[in-house]
Amino acid sequence: MNRRLMLASILVGLIIVGMIAGFFTGSIQNALSAPMAQMMGGAANTAPKAVVPAAPQPKQPAAVAPAPVMNTLAQDTFKRQNQQLWGIASDGRAWQGDANKANAFSIANGAGQIANTQGTLNALLGLPGTNMEVMMSGSLNQFNKGQVNLGAVLRWTDNQDWYKVLIDGTHITLLKRVNGATTTLATKPFQAQGGTMYSLRFRAIGAMLFAHVWLVGSPEPQTWMINVTDPTLTTGQAGVRVLMQDMSVANITAFSVLPATLGNTA
Repeated sequence: MNRRLMLASILVGLIIVGMIAGFFTGSIQNALSAPMAQMMGGAANTAPKAVVPAAPQPKQPAAVAPAPVMNTLAQDTFKRQNQQLWGIASDGRAWQGDANKANAFSIANGAGQIANTQGTLNALLGLPGTNMEVMMSGSLNQFNKGQVNLGAVLRWTDNQDWYKVLIDGTHITLLKRVNGATTTLATKPFQAQGGTMYSLRFRAIGAMLFAHVWLVGSPEPQTWMINVTDPTLTTGQAGVRVLMQDMSVANITAFSVLPATLGNTA
């Protein structure tokens, strides 16, 4: 009897265990299949991939070297605060002549101004030289029948020795002054208006002197208006020289001194 009871108990236990196993079989399979899928997927991801060759890149053009910039011997743009006298130019050099002595000189609204004076005044910038050219842009408020003028000098050694190119309202003129005596080397008609900005280029190479003038904003002339030969003065400074009356106002907005050669274009 006890043996039968024991067998029955074992049978019931086996039935219960089978039922429990059947109930959890799906969960166990899912739990085991997830890591297996991950492992399979990881293996698939690590498989070598086909290498796609990169598309050929277009050949870049070689860099073009910039055109050489001519060496500047002296320069002033006048772009500094308003002040008395012309002081230090934009290239770091101090103006000489009357520009840092006479009260007629000032910096006003981005220009080198000369006003409230009469007579002749000089402003010099840079070292003395032989083959040089000066370029400047400026204006006079009015031209009074040749009694005032605006000009540039080369080979200036003192107030008694220089070459000067000027505009006086009706002409462009090249003057020579030696030992205090002034001589006109060349003059050509050129109508200039008061209050209008003009550019002037004056070049000296050996005994050859060249000059022309044009309205600011228009193309520079391709030919020289003045072309003469004079061997008298051989070296000196470059600068600005003006003849003023009481009501005259000159404004210089740009000034530069460059080395000059026959190869330089106008």
